[in-house]
Amino acid sequence: MKSEAAKTPFVILTSQRSGSTWLVSLLNQLKDTKAYGELFLPRKHVENWDADFAYPRFDEVRGQMAGIRPARVFHYLDGVYQHRGAVGFKLMYSQLYRYPELLIYFWTHRVRVVHLVRKNALDFVISQTLKRKIQKAHRLADDPPLEDVQIELDPKTLIHRLQVRQRKSKRGQMILRLSGLRSIEIGYEDLQKDPSVFQSLCEFLSIETDVMPQSRFQKVRSKTQDQIIKNYSEVKQVLEGTGFLSYLE
Repeated sequence: MKSEAAKTPFVILTSQRSGSTWLVSLLNQLKDTKAYGELFLPRKHVENWDADFAYPRFDEVRGQMAGIRPARVFHYLDGVYQHRGAVGFKLMYSQLYRYPELLIYFWTHRVRVVHLVRKNALDFVISQTLKRKIQKAHRLADDPPLEDVQIELDPKTLIHRLQVRQRKSKRGQMILRLSGLRSIEIGYEDLQKDPSVFQSLCEFLSIETDVMPQSRFQKVRSKTQDQIIKNYSEVKQVLEGTGFLSYLE
């Protein structure tokens, strides 16, 4: 029985706009599994759509613990991982850089790392730009669809934004290689298209399941790239002759 199994602590290492909230919502529907949001986000938690998988953030409770910061972080994580079964949380690259002692805790406590990446850097830029335009990061499944929404991408900064995105993912891969942590890399796009990828993830986390649950969230963008990008032809021209052209649909 899963409830009799040893604890399986894990962390989802990723960046914004990579489908991590969607993944957390899937994991939380599985038996004996708890997946929390960004526990090291430097602001207090706000009760909203993610209340079902909320947990007090480190910044909210750090003042209640004694000792230097690494000791407080370790004590905090002991509380996060106290339950049996698979328990984990989201960790952005920037948060790991701010709290490098997390790597020591992960290594000494055999925390498994799910490296969630969005392979298509252009889709990331689209998602980031769309979020800023509609002022909303996530959409619930029963929200009405977005109608007639388009964005424009600045051709002068597009290549730089794509390069920054690539560097962040590669830096995350390098950290995991050097750390020796037990890890698996999962592509957001692959998770959406192939249920067997989710099954492989569950096996990595020692979670017993035969089906991939339905998420309570819908994709913010339902249109194709050429439908959502108002200056699509200009974007295509900028990407011509670069390694980023393959990101176009």
